[in-house]
Amino acid sequence: MSQNTIAQQVLFAALLAGCQGSQTVIEEGTDAADMAPSSAPDQGAQAGGVRLSGSITRTAMPKAGGKGPLYIALFEGNPVVDSKKAVLVGRTVIDEADLAAADARVSYRIEGIAPSAKERQVLAFLDDNRTAMPPSPGPDAGDLVTLEGIGGIKVSLPMEADVTLNLVLNAVIPKL
Repeated sequence: MSQNTIAQQVLFAALLAGCQGSQTVIEEGTDAADMAPSSAPDQGAQAGGVRLSGSITRTAMPKAGGKGPLYIALFEGNPVVDSKKAVLVGRTVIDEADLAAADARVSYRIEGIAPSAKERQVLAFLDDNRTAMPPSPGPDAGDLVTLEGIGGIKVSLPMEADVTLNLVLNAVIPKL
C-alpha cells in the first residue's frame, strides 16, 4: 500500500473527530444539529479574528456524482501524523456543494479564527455518497479529499486579516 493511500485513510479518520475541538463556524443553510451539539460557535471563537476563505475545485474524478456536503476543517498541527495533538480551530460545511462539472467551483469561509504564529493545516472532503455521520463526519471510500503529502494544505494566519486560500480536491479515498 502506498504512503499516500495510508495517509488518506489516517487523515480523514482524524479530520473532524478525535482532535481537540475549539470553535465551530457553520455556513448559512447548514443543519447545525448535524454538525455539533450547539448551533453557535464554541466559546473559544474570536470576535473579529481571521477570516479564511476561497474557492474549492477538483482534479479528482467523483465516484458518486460530485454533489453533496463539503466539509472544510482548519487544524493547528497535523491530524494525519499526530491526531492526539492536533487541535481543530475552525470548520464549516456546505450542505449542497456541486462539483460535478470539471470546471465547478464552490466558495467557502471560516470566520473568527484566532491569529497564531504557528502554521496550520486545512483539510476538506466532499461526501458525495452521503455516508458521513454527524456529529463527527469523516470520508470513506470514493469521497474526494484534499491532500498534500502526508497532511493538509499549509497556511499561516499570524494576524487579524482576511486570508484567501483556494483548495483542490485532488484525491479519492480508495476502497479497501
